[in-house]
Amino acid sequence: MPGIVPGTEWAAYYDDLVAEFGLTIEATGPNFGSDALLDTIADTPALATFMGGQTRLVWPAGHGLRRIPVTNPMPVYPHSLLWHAAAGGGFTMRRGRTRSRRSSAACARTPDA
Repeated sequence: MPGIVPGTEWAAYYDDLVAEFGLTIEATGPNFGSDALLDTIADTPALATFMGGQTRLVWPAGHGLRRIPVTNPMPVYPHSLLWHAAAGGGFTMRRGRTRSRRSSAACARTPDA
């Protein structure tokens, strides 16, 4: 996760994620894109990554990678609520929906296979 700037909301999010789940986050180096990331993960069994369920990928043949939905708890990135605001009024509607729900599991969705 290159580019984590100390003292930002993103840094706090990743610090909390590390503390809660005992993860190590690689924050050095440039971002060479999904293809390079998948190649690295395929070559290093100790590595894993999070990707959105709707992320479109050209699945690399022969890599032996698996996509596993993460639930209970489901990570919610800090920008995910605001990301949808460009839909015109979507932020107000979505903010109201999230306030009215007690469980994030109700909002969870499994990506199509």
